[in-house]
Amino acid sequence: MSRRYRAARLAAGAAAVWAITDASTVLAADAESGPCADLTREVAAAGDMDSWQVNQALFKAADRDCAALADALLQRGASAKARDALGRTALIHAARAGATATAHLLVDHGAPVDQAALNGSTAL
Repeated sequence: MSRRYRAARLAAGAAAVWAITDASTVLAADAESGPCADLTREVAAAGDMDSWQVNQALFKAADRDCAALADALLQRGASAKARDALGRTALIHAARAGATATAHLLVDHGAPVDQAALNGSTAL
């Protein structure tokens, strides 16, 4: 996804946007309620997150098909190639959950489609 396209989506409010307010990190998302909004609030409440925490949040976003949050996490430093304790990438999480919007986003960010988890499963 090009920077220009992403900027247009952000300007239109279709994706999540990170903003700094009163020395805390706030995530404004396009969803008001539901699992994505709950996860968005959880991430925002966490404040400054290290790379492990950002990647863990990406796995959760992939599990719930929260593409806007996943996009914001990738912009914040999450890696589309990161693996969890079982060797699963965010793309494997998205594929298992049927999260097509998030899966497409992750592939656009370079997630390897054929990388296997420790048990041999892939996103394919």
